[in-house]
Parts: sequence; structure tokens; C-alpha cells
Amino acid sequence: MDYYIGIDGGGTKTAVVAVSGDATDIRKAKTGSASWREHGIDTVIGNLREAVDELVPRARGGIGGIALGLPCYGESAE
Repeated sequence: MDYYIGIDGGGTKTAVVAVSGDATDIRKAKTGSASWREHGIDTVIGNLREAVDELVPRARGGIGGIALGLPCYGESAE
């Protein structure tokens, strides 16, 4: 079963949801900041990876798609 991931990244916390393709299985998690300017890209990637790994056990399926909303995205040349 594939899951579809939605990520609402914030400066202090990040909400993550995983929904199965037929919407029978919905899982939610919260993790730390998604602000790479404040915490660095490695911290943000770690926070997101931790939440997604918690929601989508590898034995039960894959990821069909991910939609992200992240703070500071596109606001600088970096």
C-alpha cells in the first residue's frame, strides 16, 4: 500500500500526515522546526526523515508522493 505524505513545516514545529491511497489509513505526527535558516539543513532533514519513517513503516508499503510547505523556501539565493 502506498502512502501520500503532506508536510506543513513551521519555524517551531512541523505537522506531518500520511494517508493511504484509499484513505482508510491516516497517520499523523509532529516534529521539530523545518526552518533551515535557524537550525541548518541537516537538522531539518533529520526532523522530516524521523517523522516520515515513524508514519510509514517500510514493511507496509511505500510513498506514492509528498507535498511540502516549508518556511523560508525560495527567499534567498542559498
